[in-house]
Amino acid sequence: MKKALKYIIISAFCLLNAGFSTAQDLPEAPRDSSVCHGILPNGMSYYLVANPTTDKVADFALVQKTGFRHIGDGARTIARNGLTSLARLQVSPQSFLASHGVAPSRDGFVKVTDNATLYHFDNVIAADESVDSVLLVLMDIADRGTFATDSLWQWYTPEDQAVIVSGGIDTAIVSEKLRLLSYMTPSRQSKERTQREWISSENPAYTIEAGLSDKITTVSLTWSSPRMPKKYVNTVQPAIYSMFVNELGLLAKDRISQRFRQERVPVADISYRHINSLMTFDDEKFIVSVSLSSEHTLKAVEILASIMSSIDAGEVSVEDFEKVKKRYFANLEKHSRKISRSNKEYVMYCASAFLYDAPLSSSKEVYSFLKSRDISLDAELVHFNNIAAALLDGRRNISVNCVKAKNDPITRQQLQQSFESAWSAGDLAYYGNQLYDTLAFPSAGIPVKLRKSRKEPMSEGVVWTFENGFRVVYKRQDTMRGRMHYALALNGGYGNMRKLSAGEGAYVSDYLRLSKVCGMSSEDFHLALEQKDIILNASVNMSNTILEGSAPDSELDLMMRALLAFVNEREYDENAFEYYKSCIELEHDLLKGSVRDRIVAIDSLMCPEYEYSSLKTPGKITEDFSEKVERFWEHQSGKSNDGVLVLVGNVDETELKKILQCFVGEFKTTDRVYPRLNVMYQPVSGAIAYKFKGDVNSVDVALSARLPLTSENYMASNIVASVLKQLISKSIDGTGMYLRLVHDCRIYPQERFNMMITLEEADPQGFAHDVQLTGSSSALAILRKILEDLPNIELNDEDLVKHKEVLKGQIATKLSDPQYWVQSIAKRYLDGKDFTTSYESRIDAITAEKVKSILASLSDTSRVEYIIEK
Repeated sequence: MKKALKYIIISAFCLLNAGFSTAQDLPEAPRDSSVCHGILPNGMSYYLVANPTTDKVADFALVQKTGFRHIGDGARTIARNGLTSLARLQVSPQSFLASHGVAPSRDGFVKVTDNATLYHFDNVIAADESVDSVLLVLMDIADRGTFATDSLWQWYTPEDQAVIVSGGIDTAIVSEKLRLLSYMTPSRQSKERTQREWISSENPAYTIEAGLSDKITTVSLTWSSPRMPKKYVNTVQPAIYSMFVNELGLLAKDRISQRFRQERVPVADISYRHINSLMTFDDEKFIVSVSLSSEHTLKAVEILASIMSSIDAGEVSVEDFEKVKKRYFANLEKHSRKISRSNKEYVMYCASAFLYDAPLSSSKEVYSFLKSRDISLDAELVHFNNIAAALLDGRRNISVNCVKAKNDPITRQQLQQSFESAWSAGDLAYYGNQLYDTLAFPSAGIPVKLRKSRKEPMSEGVVWTFENGFRVVYKRQDTMRGRMHYALALNGGYGNMRKLSAGEGAYVSDYLRLSKVCGMSSEDFHLALEQKDIILNASVNMSNTILEGSAPDSELDLMMRALLAFVNEREYDENAFEYYKSCIELEHDLLKGSVRDRIVAIDSLMCPEYEYSSLKTPGKITEDFSEKVERFWEHQSGKSNDGVLVLVGNVDETELKKILQCFVGEFKTTDRVYPRLNVMYQPVSGAIAYKFKGDVNSVDVALSARLPLTSENYMASNIVASVLKQLISKSIDGTGMYLRLVHDCRIYPQERFNMMITLEEADPQGFAHDVQLTGSSSALAILRKILEDLPNIELNDEDLVKHKEVLKGQIATKLSDPQYWVQSIAKRYLDGKDFTTSYESRIDAITAEKVKSILASLSDTSRVEYIIEK
């Protein structure tokens, strides 16, 4: 066991092509340049992030290195006292925050864990006075025990605390404000913290828990290992180890999924998870789990155990390893090029750095470092197999857990026997080692002449129309690591399908994604593309059909061949779809009572007669569904000129035109015009309420109002949502509820403004002591009063300017995201909507009267209230 753990710890040494022998020799972890970190004069730490994606809004946090492990329940008492009263604040901190429109999260305003306390105030309008006030609140909370004689306060010295601010801030100004405030709190000697002790276990632990589901059982295997030694945490070691663990998870998930498909056992969910000890006080943990019908519980145990035993034994080929490595890097690359990162992510990221010495490395830096290593696939596989064996380590340090359905008769003895027998037998299934080729994909055809070229005004790109009517919009823009982002967007969606039963439309996208292409299964088709780092996804909504993804600039020929293959040589895969249907019904059972389940119910109540919902509901797929989709696709694939191919990347126009001319002639086109069908959509009139018993007190209110989607109305609707969120946040102070508000503007079947407001019971321990949970009825009464008073709302110019600046910042950030342009250009040519051109002047033109008129329309519109009470 000790040798295995040692190999896990020093895995980086073998993978850098150098003779490192100590932790000091390892390169330091790459650092996220967006985080400004420092120590104040009194010893307190600070982490500041000027997050360009959330201009004019910021999250504020105070993290303390003290929790239940140190002082027991006293940690919670002290934390809640910090929200009750402060020496320098005349009102309670909680009321003060509410007056600034700061709403609690699911955890309330403060969360205490085994070894830490985190105060988190999110989405604060980052005006100068707000920043000053919230910083003073945080420093007051930090300062409460400085002069106290109670021995508990020795756990809350400045050295044990850190302030985190992420958002639309000037880091130099905020750091200077913190420096001045820190003089109010003199430094003091910190109480020494004991380290977590690792306890090894030679034998598996077997546990069975009673679940809430009538049908679904979840089986999981959890491996534990020691925390990363402190001397390694700021080196590249954590990045390399995390890479191997995630590759192990992807490999395990692939094999588990394939075995269940081979044996025709439907599943609701298969997942893996890595609990990184640098993000929590817990041990390192690796978990694989499956949720399925309770009649197959022992089969699940058998499959999980046999597959993980096989991986533990090193039964992984180079081909298997290459597939999961490509997938891991594709996922990491996708995450690293995210333009926007939420302030909450930054808060948790910086809190982990303070509490656990986690490296301040972003996905972008980690991706660049890992891709820069020069090591052969065969050599790296040796290390992967060794580390997998070290982590899994036979049957040591493993927990086998079963959360069983109410009717599941499984016993602990059966669980143990099934696991041990399957682990000893190993995995005898064959998964195949072939590399998938693309030779069967269609080839280029006779070049087609360019008929017309003109400037595209919205994106400042170019529109090319070819002789066969095929149309391309190209926007030249720098993209990360030379990728072309694309979408073949076609007019017509499942709203054009005849004799479609109510609710079936939501499944059309999945049907297409499960189809065979060029005789290959859907899985093999996408693996063939994955080998070349190409992504292609199919989606169908009520009005449009879109094939989208991205590809390296060097693979544009193959990208076009893949599009042609999907459009012209796609066919129904009966086995794949039948298996999918059995799995999706189980997934519905798994999600019963979830937020998604509630949204589905509310959607059906909002418009009972509407047949084209985009939300999946159980039992909606009819026997002739495949025939209807096949007729629809035959129609769609024959009119590729009834839409647009959108390309966003950084390739020379002349070179790109030559490639396109060789392929556009192979797409089927038509001279006919196919108008969209008129679809009946009539939401409920007025307000209706439904009340149910459940496990949590919650209120969901859905609103839907007619709103012509001009650019002005679209921009104003975003401000309306922001104003209403702030108003509700102030009103729910003291209720113990947290707020979730989402909104969208629908174009088809009617132009409407939709909003979903959720008030749900938060953790009562995350509030001041005087907060009493009000329950669903009281929360609903507050919300009803707000909605009734909307016609009389007052919106001053100062507040309106703040909301406008926030919206401008959000849109400005998106303009550097190629995916934003792909979607916006497609929307412009399919739906005739342009919400980007001159967006700043259009936002500036919005008046308080416009915002108030839309707010007023929400007080007397289609409304569904969905109330759950314990």
